[in-house]
Amino acid sequence: EDVIICEATDTLESAVRTMKDRGCGCVPVVDDRSRVVGLVTDRDAVMCALSQGNRLRDLRVAQACTRNVICCEAEDTLERAEMVMRVNQVRCLPVVADRRVLVGVISLTDLARHVEFLVGESGTGLSPRRIAILLAETSGVRREPLPPRREPGRESSSQPIIEPFFHG
Repeated sequence: EDVIICEATDTLESAVRTMKDRGCGCVPVVDDRSRVVGLVTDRDAVMCALSQGNRLRDLRVAQACTRNVICCEAEDTLERAEMVMRVNQVRCLPVVADRRVLVGVISLTDLARHVEFLVGESGTGLSPRRIAILLAETSGVRREPLPPRREPGRESSSQPIIEPFFHG
């Protein structure tokens, strides 16, 4: 809940310094009304600096941040947050309230810390196995989903289709 933020006009150097000081790999980008408008990661900053051939202090967050940010709602369950992360292959979700106002951030680390080893009636359903699957599916190179395979003469595939969830 103690969320660090940056604005699109901030330098990448200040955003990366904030990440270093707070021990995190991403910072939500907010507008003047605290609404989520982007997300910048340490990797985004490095890739932007390399592609532009400039130093971090000469670049703005707006040049590197992701704009179509995957978010979850403050009322969502941990299971929903885990599913959104897994389907969209992200390790961090800004948590938003009405009109995309930032109220927190939930990460893979946060979910791992709240794993229940004995899942009962009152449990969240997040097991060590589900966290391991989430880690595996959000690690490595992000890939585009494959189109469903269609067999000749068949109208639809028996494979489920999972669409990415975009809030906003």
